[in-house]
Formats: sequence, structure tokens, C-alpha cells
Amino acid sequence: MRCVKATYTRLAFQGIRDALDVNPQLSVTQLWKNFNIADAIILIAEAVQAISPSSVNACWRPLWRNVVGDFRGFPAADAEVQNIRNIAMEIGGEGLSDMAEVDLQKHLEDNSDFMSNQELEEMTMSSTESEDDDAEGLEQREPPAWTLEKFAEVFQQAQILKEKILEYDPSMERAHIVTRGLTASLRPLQNLFDEAKKRHRQLPITMFLTDASPRMEAPGSSSGDDRPSCSRSDRFP
Repeated sequence: MRCVKATYTRLAFQGIRDALDVNPQLSVTQLWKNFNIADAIILIAEAVQAISPSSVNACWRPLWRNVVGDFRGFPAADAEVQNIRNIAMEIGGEGLSDMAEVDLQKHLEDNSDFMSNQELEEMTMSSTESEDDDAEGLEQREPPAWTLEKFAEVFQQAQILKEKILEYDPSMERAHIVTRGLTASLRPLQNLFDEAKKRHRQLPITMFLTDASPRMEAPGSSSGDDRPSCSRSDRFP
């Protein structure tokens, strides 16, 4: 956990520094406000991928000591602490330029207590119950459906993206390759859009094709009292 937190923190500070380099008018506070769950998930994935095999092996030591043959601690996490401090000083400002290593170490070691077997079982049970509740909620919830308006919005945004790529990319060949790739990737949605438009055009016709004429009564279905009687003289004057 310490390795992941160290790399995650370094990536977060690195993202802030890069954003400020692109737009110096931004502030650290604004960037933190714009940070969302999607950004956190991306950084977590990058942090997990960055962990070395030796660090992964060392992480097993508290749970399965026998599989860790040569435990050397977590030097990668210690190196990340220095990287974080260097990036923080590059960003500057209160709380960053004077960031202390002790505070960083405390942050990385926070919540580092090992979980007992009972706590692991309780966490697993609560996770299973939560998944069951989510599954029931998904079954009761109606799935989203495409509409002509939604298709139009998606394709409009895709066209804007293509135009921006063609405008900004100095390599015309590369820009066309990228835009053609976007068009190809949107082909399944384009096919659905074409089918939806076809159904929409056919809707008024099918409405008039329904059998709305009154049904004729079968001979003999009416009682004798209901049928009008006529004499021979009425039929042949």
C-alpha cells in the first residue's frame, strides 16, 4: 500500500506541475477542485502498473512470509518521497516549497495497520452484500436507450473533435489517420443511427397499415329478433 500511495502522490503532484506549466494562470487550488474520481482511477492504475516485481514480492511478507526470500524493504517508495518533495518545490507556494519529509512519511504510513482475519472476512461479506444490492438495483433500473437526439449529439461532438485535430496537428497525414480512425471506431454507432432513422421514417406508414376497419359479423351470428323482416311484396312491388 505504501508503494502505491507514494507513486500515486508523485503522479498527482506531477500532473499539477504539468498543468501549471501549460497554463500559469491556474492555481493549485483550482486544479484540486477540478480533480475528480475519473482522474483518481487513472492515477491509481498508473501507480499499480509502476510497482516493480520486487516490491510486489515484498508486499507478501506480512501475509505469507515464506514466499519472500530476500526482503529488502521498499526502496522504490523511499525514492518516491524525494521525487514528491522535488516536484512540490518546483510548484512552489505555501505548504509545497517547504514540504517536510516527515509529513510525507506520515502520509504514506497512514492506515498501514495490518488487518486481522476477522476484519478481512467482514470486509469480504460487506463487499458481497453490496454487490448483490447493486445487482438488484441494476435489474430494476431500466437500461439506457439510444435516441435520435443522443446520436446527433454524439456525432456532433465527434465532428468537432475531428475538426480540432485537423486544425491543431501540424502533420496533415497524421491528422487524417487519426480522424479516419475515429470515423471507423464510430461505425457501429453509425449503423445503429441509420437503422433508427429508417424506423423513424417508416413509423407514419406503419401506423396506417394497422387493420382499423370494423369486423363484419358472421352470417347467422345475430338472433332472429334482430334481423329485419320483409315480406314478398316489399321485395317485389
